[in-house]
Parts: sequence; C-alpha cells; structure tokens
Amino acid sequence: LYNIIIKIITIQCQKRVFNVSEEKSLSIDKKKIELFELIPIPRAALKMAVPTVLSSLVMVIYNLADTYFVGMLNNPTENAAVL
Repeated sequence: LYNIIIKIITIQCQKRVFNVSEEKSLSIDKKKIELFELIPIPRAALKMAVPTVLSSLVMVIYNLADTYFVGMLNNPTENAAVL
C-alpha cells in the first residue's frame, strides 16, 4: 500500500512539473517570437546586447579586484597565476 501511494504521488508531481514547464516554455516562445519578428532590429539587438555587456563588465571588475588583492600578497608565484 505504501509503495502504491508513493507511485501515485510521484506520477502526480511529474504531471504538475510537466504542466508548469510547458506553460513556461509557451511564454518563452511568445517572447522569442515577439523579439525576433515584431520588434525593430536595432531595439532587439540592444535588448540582447545589454545583458551580455553587463555580464562582461561584472567579470572585468571581478578580475581587476582579484588581481589587485592577489598582487598585495607579494608572492611572485601567485601573481603569475593571476596574470
């Protein structure tokens, strides 16, 4: 009886997860269609470029801070590993 209950609960949970993921994929598909078919090209390019530029900026700031603090250790081996 315990195993049957566990199987039923598992099946119900899988159905719910599938339905939620299906709804999310439909909304993502609508956004993609809007972005690639309805929005003007310069605006769509800007919309895709901003997150990329921001993530690159965060990586550069992190690497600068890392290089600065490792450089303060005055250990040539560790400094060479950063560069």
